[in-house]
Amino acid sequence: MKAQSFAMATQSKIEADGHVHVDVVKDIQIAQAISHADKRDAFNLNAQSGSINGNLDSLVHLTGTGNESGAMLTAAIGIGSQTNENTISSTTGLGNPFVVDIPWISANTNSGDVNLVANSNLHATLLKTGDGNIRVRAMEDLTIDELLGTSWLYVDGYFYGSDLTMDRGEIAAKQGLNIDNLTLTTSGPLSLEGPSIEANIDGSDLAEVNIELSGILDSRAELVDTDILNTDQVNITELITHNGQLTTVDDFYIGFGDVTGEYAMTTPTLTMNLDNLDPSAKNVDAQLVTLDGEGTYDFEINVDNNVITTNAEATVDRYPVILKYIPRSENGLVSDDVLINDDDANHLGNFGKNQFSVPYKKPQTWKKPALEFKLIGKGVDPKGSVPDVAEEDAAEEKDEYTIEVAMN
Repeated sequence: MKAQSFAMATQSKIEADGHVHVDVVKDIQIAQAISHADKRDAFNLNAQSGSINGNLDSLVHLTGTGNESGAMLTAAIGIGSQTNENTISSTTGLGNPFVVDIPWISANTNSGDVNLVANSNLHATLLKTGDGNIRVRAMEDLTIDELLGTSWLYVDGYFYGSDLTMDRGEIAAKQGLNIDNLTLTTSGPLSLEGPSIEANIDGSDLAEVNIELSGILDSRAELVDTDILNTDQVNITELITHNGQLTTVDDFYIGFGDVTGEYAMTTPTLTMNLDNLDPSAKNVDAQLVTLDGEGTYDFEINVDNNVITTNAEATVDRYPVILKYIPRSENGLVSDDVLINDDDANHLGNFGKNQFSVPYKKPQTWKKPALEFKLIGKGVDPKGSVPDVAEEDAAEEKDEYTIEVAMN
C-alpha cells in the first residue's frame, strides 16, 4: 500500500499469506504483522522521509513463518527507538526497539539509529545507517553480511560477520565470534568479547587503533586469534585469554595482558611467543613467561620495531631484538627500564634459529626425600635393614614389623 503515513492501532494485527508491503511518505507504526510468504521480501517497509517503529504494547512486531521469510526495512530517520547509550531490550523500558522473529533482514537508514531485537536466528544481509548507531540484541545466532555504522551487538549465540565497517563499538557473543573483515574508520575504541574470538581488523591507514579483547564481561576467553593491520600503532588496552595469536604492525602495545597458556605475536620485524605452559625454547626472536610463582599471569609489553619493553620475564631473545625489562610496579612501563641487551653478543639464548636450548631448571629446594621409611621391630638392625630369614624358617617366623614414616 502507498499512503502519507501508516499506523496500526493498539493490539491490532495484520496476517497475510503473501507479502506485506508498505510505502509511505512519513512514518510507519507497526503493532503486529505476520506473513506466511517464504520470500526474502515478505515484508517491505519504506518510510521515505520518516521512521519505522513498533508499538510499545506488542512483544513482536514482525513475524515470518517461512524458512526464507525476510524483511526489507528502509527509513529516512531511524528504525526503532532507543534511550540508553548502547544497550537494548524488548522487555524493559529502555527505549522501544523494533522486534522481529524472521530468518532474514535488511535495515537501512539515511540518518538516525537502527535498533533491533531478534527473537530467533537472524541473518542480516545489510545493516546500515548514515550517521547513527546500530544496536542489535540477538537471542540466538546472528550473521551479518555487510554493516556500516557505530555498532553495539549483543548475541546470546554465535556471531559471524563478513564485512563490517565502524568507527567504534562493541561486539559480544556468548558462544564466540568470527569476523572476516572489520574496518575501523577512526581509532575506536573497539571491544570484542566472547569465549573464542577470530577477527581480521583493518586500521585503514589510521595513526592508531584501540582495541579490547576478552571473554564476556572481562572473563577469560579460551582463544583470541586476531590480525590487526594497516595502521601505524596498535593499542590493545585489554587482552584476557588462555591461548591465541596476534599478527600486527611493527609498533604495538598491550596495556593489560593476562594469558594463562600460549600467545604468539608476529610483526614484519619480530616473532615473539609468551608461553606459560611450555618453557622450552622456541624458534622465535623473543620468548616470554609471566609466572612469578604466585599465579600471576598479567603483563605489559610495548614493541617499537625491534625494541621490546616489558615487565614479563624473557627466557630467550635473539638479534635483532633490543630487550628492555621493567620490574613490576604500579607505574607500569613508565618506570625506569633495565637494558638487557643492545648488541649481538649479549642475548639470552644466543643461538641460531635452527637450534634449541635446554630450558633452565630451578635447583631442588630440598636436600632429603620428603618421606623416609624405616623398619622397626625384633630382628631389625640399627640401620633399619630387613633381616635375612631362611626360606624354610619363614613359616615359623613370628616376628612382627611395623613401618615408621619420618617427615623431614
